[in-house]
This record gives sequence, structure tokens and C-alpha cells, in this order.
Amino acid sequence: MRRELDERGERADERDRVADERERLADERERIADERERIADERERLADERDRRLVEAQVAGSGTVRRSQDALKRAHEALERARNRINRADAELHREGADWQREEAEVKREIATTEREGENAE
Repeated sequence: MRRELDERGERADERDRVADERERLADERERIADERERIADERERLADERDRRLVEAQVAGSGTVRRSQDALKRAHEALERARNRINRADAELHREGADWQREEAEVKREIATTEREGENAE
């Protein structure tokens, strides 16, 4: 009787641990979604900045062609740096997503094992 109560307690603890892990994974999933949204916003902001700089370069064309070319070159370099930052952040998100998927698979295996052990114990 005592052993059965201990096993039930252990299974309940395991279910609680699995529930906590699921909650942590859900929070991680939400954080990744927020980061992807932030990256999309950054891309949009950079596109707007590029358009603004192109207009500035066109307006500067009333001066010398050289100033326009320099402004366009600086805008292009800034855009390239931003694109590199976005690509690095996106790669990091993909790595985190893969980690999350591995953790989720592990939790699912643990749940299945715990459920099988519970069924076998009963």
C-alpha cells in the first residue's frame, strides 16, 4: 500500500514537472515569435530608411553627382550591415527553434514513458 502511494506521488511529481516543462516551452515559443516579429519590424524600418535615403540621394542630385553617389553608397553600406544583423538574428532564432523542437520531443517521450509506467503499475 505504501509503495503504491509512493509510486502515485512520483507519477504526480513527474506530471507536474512535465507540465512545468510544457509551460516553459510555450513561453520560449512565444519569445521566439516575438523575436521574429521584431525582426520583421526591423526589416520594414530598414526598407523605409533605404527609401528615404534614396530620395535624399535624388534630392542631393541637384548638387553634385558625387555627393549623391556617396550618400547612396553610405545608405547601401548601412543597409548591408543591418541585413547582416538580421540574418544573424534569424539564424539564432532557427537554432533556438531546433533546440525547442528537440526539447519538446524529449518531453513527449518522457510523458509517454511516465504514462506507460503508470499503466503498468496499475
